[in-house]
Amino acid sequence: MLGQAGFEVARGTAGLDAAFVARSTGGRGRGLCVALLLGYDALPDLGHACGHNLFAAAGLGPRSRLHGVLDGIGGTVLAVGTPAEERGGGKVALTDADVFEGVDAALMFHPGVHDWSWAPLTAQTQARVGLHGRAAHPTGDPVGGIDALATLVQLFNVMAVSSRRLPPGSHVQGIVTDGGRATIIVPACAEGLFGLRAATGTELDVLVAAVGTWSGIHLTDAAGGVLLGSSDIGDVSNRVPAIHPFVAIPGEEESDRTPRSHGPRPRSGADR
Repeated sequence: MLGQAGFEVARGTAGLDAAFVARSTGGRGRGLCVALLLGYDALPDLGHACGHNLFAAAGLGPRSRLHGVLDGIGGTVLAVGTPAEERGGGKVALTDADVFEGVDAALMFHPGVHDWSWAPLTAQTQARVGLHGRAAHPTGDPVGGIDALATLVQLFNVMAVSSRRLPPGSHVQGIVTDGGRATIIVPACAEGLFGLRAATGTELDVLVAAVGTWSGIHLTDAAGGVLLGSSDIGDVSNRVPAIHPFVAIPGEEESDRTPRSHGPRPRSGADR
């Protein structure tokens, strides 16, 4: 679609197969360079529950309008395909690859439950915890095994109790990503993935240190780095001026992260 509209499209940007940069330049010199961020991602079991199906569509509209007037006013429009916001930080990789070098402003929006011109988003990172024990048959060798999964369960319990003392805006949520292979074997390895959030980047650093103390281990950052602001638009805004308003879709009485909210259209009031 972008190529047919006259944009020069480069795919596989920043080593991401699903990322791209489409460029359209006016005929009167450089002028301003505006990047429209076309996000696409989904959540397991929820799909496009928080409106990821609307990100790219919302950027294509102004892209078409701006492209049509560039010859008269000059300037450049970038349509940047930004995958993997939820679990990987696609915009982090794009920012590190200097995709936004020379960009004067970056624009995108996010569906939500409120209409906000800006939002007090939180800082976020992930930590992967791997535990190693010793495999054994639970009845044939009842004392020879060291249960890595049981230790991971205890870590979850420590997290649950300790999290009650966290300041407002901070929390820890985890899942078990590896709990063994068979019920007849004491798990020799177990792994958990934890999401950590805090009100600011500084408070996030404190939280990461606290979680390491609770668990008595050194936490390893998951791939993708820190996703500032609970949206990787935070990394972009560290380089260039950026906006990230919210448009209410399900309404304030509902959540935007439920199966019910992942339909193809926003609520009628959001069409504005």
